[in-house]
Amino acid sequence: MDSFEQTAYAVVALVLVVPVLVRVPAVRAWVVRLVTSAVARLTPEPEVDQDALDLYEALRRERLLRDVARLHRVIATDEHMSAVRQIGNRMAYDRLLLDLSELRDVAPPTLVPSWAATWSRHEPGLSPAAPRTAPDLQYRPKVETLELGWRR
Repeated sequence: MDSFEQTAYAVVALVLVVPVLVRVPAVRAWVVRLVTSAVARLTPEPEVDQDALDLYEALRRERLLRDVARLHRVIATDEHMSAVRQIGNRMAYDRLLLDLSELRDVAPPTLVPSWAATWSRHEPGLSPAAPRTAPDLQYRPKVETLELGWRR
């Protein structure tokens, strides 16, 4: 027998024997682990582009700071809104502060303490302004959306 025949017999045996063996749960688990580890070893690990990561974090930090400033203004003037909406504003504000604190080298802004824990109308710099109620102007609430979490 030459090497070609041996290889052919081995391939035929594998084609006939492997499907029968794979039906056994222990063998199937072993094959899955073997294939998974082989694929993991053969797949190169992507290199981290530190500049792109820094740019992403800087852009995210700027966006979060803009949203915090906008919510700060909304909270300062939301006394005309319903209590549920006020609570929602404060929850969104706290979530933004938490996201900011999770960023690298960024501490939450110290403009206002957490609204859920200590909120007082007598904070310096927070003077809630009443909505415009001129006789010829009718107050229309503005619908605002705030994206929290990952984009879909």
